[in-house]
Amino acid sequence: ISTACWYWSSSINAISTQILFQLCKSETFGTQGSDVSVSIIPLAQLMTTCQLLMGGVMSIPIVFGVGSIFRRPENGDRKDGATSATSLLGGVIEKEDLIIGFIHYFGSLCTNMGFGYGSASLVQCIKLLEPIETLILSVIAILVRDIMRGGGSSLDQFGQNSFNGTHEDIRKILSPRKIGSTLTIILGTSMLLAQKSMETNPKSIIFAIGSGVCMSLRNVLKSTSGGRSEDKPTKSMPSMSFHQTFRGIFSMGMENFARMTILAAVPSALITCGFIASNNLPLGSITSFLASNPDASTSFVTAVIFHCFYNIFSITVLSMTSAPVHSLLNVGKRIANVLAAAIKFSVPLTVSGQIGICLAGIGAFMYKEKSMKTLNKTGILKANNRGVRRFFLWVFFSMTFHFAIQSQTFFGDYNQSIQMKKNDLKHLVPTLISFHELRNSTTKFVVWMYPFPPPSPSAQSLQHILKLRDGEVLICPYSSACQGHGVAINLVELTEGTFYQSYVLDHPYYKLRHFHDFSHHIQAITMITLLSRGRKGACVRTLGGSSTFCDSEVYLNYNPYHDERDGNMDLRSTEFPFEFLYPVGSISNHRGLAPLDTSKPFQSLPLAPDMTTEQFSTYGPYYTEHVKGYNSGEDIQSLAGAGWLPFVSGLRDKFDPLKNYTGYYINNCLNSGDGAIFRHFTNATERLYMMDKTELVSIFASKQYISDNYVSLEEYTSNVHAFGCRSQYTDQWMKDNRIKSYFSACLTLTSMYQGGTLSLNGTNPSHNAMTIREPQRNTTDKIVLAHEKDLILIVDAVDTSVIPQEVKNKARFLYADIPAAYPYDARSWDEKMRYCYRLISQYKNYAKVVITSRIHVGLPAAALGTPVIFISKNGWLPGGHERTGRVAGLLDVFHRVDEVRGLPWTFGNLEDPVPPNPGNHYADRFRASFWNRLKRNEYYADAAKLFGRIPLQRLGAGMHRSEIQNKFHFIMQPSDLLHWQQRRAVESILFHHPNAKVYVHVDIDLGPLDWGDFGVFMESGYDVQVLRLNRNELIKEARHIVRGRIHENDSTLLAGMLVYKHGGVFLAKNIYAIRELSAFLNAGYTKDTVGNITMMVGEQSSVEVLKYCSTDDKEPRSAPGPSSSIAWEVKVLSKSESRSCQVDLAWDLELTDFVAVSIDPQSLVENDIFYESRCYDIIEKHCIYCDDLHW
Repeated sequence: ISTACWYWSSSINAISTQILFQLCKSETFGTQGSDVSVSIIPLAQLMTTCQLLMGGVMSIPIVFGVGSIFRRPENGDRKDGATSATSLLGGVIEKEDLIIGFIHYFGSLCTNMGFGYGSASLVQCIKLLEPIETLILSVIAILVRDIMRGGGSSLDQFGQNSFNGTHEDIRKILSPRKIGSTLTIILGTSMLLAQKSMETNPKSIIFAIGSGVCMSLRNVLKSTSGGRSEDKPTKSMPSMSFHQTFRGIFSMGMENFARMTILAAVPSALITCGFIASNNLPLGSITSFLASNPDASTSFVTAVIFHCFYNIFSITVLSMTSAPVHSLLNVGKRIANVLAAAIKFSVPLTVSGQIGICLAGIGAFMYKEKSMKTLNKTGILKANNRGVRRFFLWVFFSMTFHFAIQSQTFFGDYNQSIQMKKNDLKHLVPTLISFHELRNSTTKFVVWMYPFPPPSPSAQSLQHILKLRDGEVLICPYSSACQGHGVAINLVELTEGTFYQSYVLDHPYYKLRHFHDFSHHIQAITMITLLSRGRKGACVRTLGGSSTFCDSEVYLNYNPYHDERDGNMDLRSTEFPFEFLYPVGSISNHRGLAPLDTSKPFQSLPLAPDMTTEQFSTYGPYYTEHVKGYNSGEDIQSLAGAGWLPFVSGLRDKFDPLKNYTGYYINNCLNSGDGAIFRHFTNATERLYMMDKTELVSIFASKQYISDNYVSLEEYTSNVHAFGCRSQYTDQWMKDNRIKSYFSACLTLTSMYQGGTLSLNGTNPSHNAMTIREPQRNTTDKIVLAHEKDLILIVDAVDTSVIPQEVKNKARFLYADIPAAYPYDARSWDEKMRYCYRLISQYKNYAKVVITSRIHVGLPAAALGTPVIFISKNGWLPGGHERTGRVAGLLDVFHRVDEVRGLPWTFGNLEDPVPPNPGNHYADRFRASFWNRLKRNEYYADAAKLFGRIPLQRLGAGMHRSEIQNKFHFIMQPSDLLHWQQRRAVESILFHHPNAKVYVHVDIDLGPLDWGDFGVFMESGYDVQVLRLNRNELIKEARHIVRGRIHENDSTLLAGMLVYKHGGVFLAKNIYAIRELSAFLNAGYTKDTVGNITMMVGEQSSVEVLKYCSTDDKEPRSAPGPSSSIAWEVKVLSKSESRSCQVDLAWDLELTDFVAVSIDPQSLVENDIFYESRCYDIIEKHCIYCDDLHW
């Protein structure tokens, strides 16, 4: 029991200590961003004192409690056995006791110092050498003992009188078995240390060895001064029962621990007080560090408490064994610690490392052969003690199970916790793999492309369905469908170059054409493409079906694009491969399919799920009686919403979309309609449930609407999410009413299409009635015709007089309203979709520029990468004046022309290429924010990845500017990747430098799936990378290249080495940029009031930067350098100033001369940011993911 508890508590103590010192080191290097600077030595001394004092305080009640419960006999005459203060510390304290206490204190300090300078794995590996230290010290102790017994006689006399006895004792200790086992342990330890992943640090090694020597010496002195030897058990043991022996040993162990810990705490406390008095221990800084960092304070408390537990069990085991046996049990403890540290800190064990651990274990087994005799003498192994053995086994396995659980929770199964934080999903998320990986993994594919589980009568049968045959790989991109089983794929990548890719790329259009059937088409397209593009011999089957299909040629007639104007667009008109969704043997013909009765509606596909399991809808009428005046902009918005849905179940009335509806709904069209959209849900629980399934994004709402529906809007924004406003006016009106909101812009900015190939076929181009050509099979005919993008499209320009006549002569005029001369019946929904698709196809594939006064022409065209010239006439637009607020904040995306307002035509005759839209970076921020919000819904997130929307293709990716900085560095802890404050700091950089490379350096290796809240940067198309920071390597390199002595704990060292190696700008993680940083900033650095670095600028491989790493460089510098350079400064706010910045609306700060602001992180944790405060301007206005409100 004691050994299992010893291992468990020791591992928790070691890892907590290591976490604490990692946080301490990052604080010292200025990455924590608080006004404290913490050094390793004072923190180690303070923690050692707290650990020993805690042990002393805890030991007294434990000893008295043990004495009362376990009454052990002493010399056969003591029946009471209760421990008293006299038996604990009474009488004369021998000098050996004081020496042992001091050694225990110094050994504990060395252990903490070892953790401070190195890694947990390194310290535990070094301490595997403790057995050889114990052997040597045991021999020395025997020699000293026998010399002392000689009463100070000469060595010759000693040799004559005692040589034979001494030789016999030493021979027992240095037996060939023990020497061989010790050498085996040393060999295993050496192999562990030889791993490349084991970062060695000389100081850590020295302190770890010192700790081992101290603990071994403590054990030897404790054992020889009154303990028991392995070969000479106590005389009373043979005559005592097991229960009496156990009680006595346990009570004695508790008393030994209490006595030793109290005697160790005294010198430790005295030394700590001396350090504080001499100002060598900055108690205030350490207290501030712990108070400002919850992770550090938790680790400190845990390390203190579990150090006490670990020593209680350690000394109990020592009392039950001898010093050599205890040291070998220590080997097992070290191995457990090494493995636990490797799990926690991502230190991979190589083959040599695994062999090393095995050798260390073998050595321990060889060494403690005789320890089994001790167990025999206690009676534990006797046949009549089966119950006791079972109890021990139960306790051991319970502790092992508990340790495994703790290693996942307390030690921080970091990857799992970040995934749960990142996705916040009910189901496990399938891994997204590339087609290349998929193709090389197998030739047997099981496919399930539906967002719902396969049909099954029970949960048990679903588990049976999910069981795969040998060699099969399940493709299941929706996390809700297969309970996290299988892998996800990017369908755009899978279908590249195939007949079906246009269907995938233009999925919003086909979702609104095919509704429920869309998912069936995606299932068939995936299966057929895997057959045609997979390796030779590839076969597929539908999940839940037993039939396999291995010939893609059979399905050449399948055509999901088939278009019939009579409205008959069910699966039969496309030659759909129904056998994919039928059980084996149920139908038969040349493809295994019986002729279908086309006179009856087709409804049942046995292997397909119930497509009404959930509903996904957008808005729009099926049928419009009055075509005249119809504006396609409404349906362009519907298409934008459909792009995020797995499929479309149906269409909802714009003004009352949730009537008789309980499905998912993206509401991006709300106007000043009557009543709240949630008015039908009178039950509060049902209403909140429906609110959670509704996204209020991209909405224009009038003042009157907000006033009339305040209660509903406030309930939604308080319980679900902030209100996404299409107009800055709406956003301001919402905030005026204290309703949580943000300016989201319009969802049509997320439009993504390949677009179709169009053929005039004699029609009038202005009627927009061209034939939509189907893709061609087995040809190189591509839909995207970049070389033909030469059209000038003029769509509803409100003032054509500003357009040069030469431009108008060669332009094609189109209309958002369906013209009266349109040759088809435009009242049907299907025909409206064709009209919209033709417009989008022309914006994408044919237009070199779009000239318009329509928002829902300009925004989707800009989203597709086409330059837009937006024309207004003194603020007048086709739908009314700008002052209504409908377009407030949106026009900054485009090139602008409004001659009355001083914005003339400056584009000539448009013979030359038109520059990219000036607001592309602006638009990219809105696109990223839409993704950040919609990804919270697992259906939307999975669909976006399936259809290749993620990572977003940034519109401004090619718009580089050489006159601003383009490389930035942060140092953070892995836990920072979950904190909004640190993400906002990076957002402030990308707000001003959208094409910059941002490197976030952390202490462990993390894959993109483990980036927490920072993963959204990569998903949004920004160049943010999370890299492992090898502190020891940078320090080692600095020693070789920096002239003069370096401060290894100085905040400039890591910053300087990162800037020296990569160039650019280093920022502390609590720094928020407030403007662009010029590429011509003067090289230099700034620090806060306590010496932590805030910002450093320098060129790659600059000798000047190396000077910053030397102790010879005394002062920060950011003064002007050469005439071409620019001076800069960072404003550092104290904690009180930070609080005023957040909560005091009257408090102001002049920032004209500053490029960035440092805000106290603890203040951001303790205080809210008030709307319209100075910190609101600094932090919340320079955001990318503005949908995450922190005010």
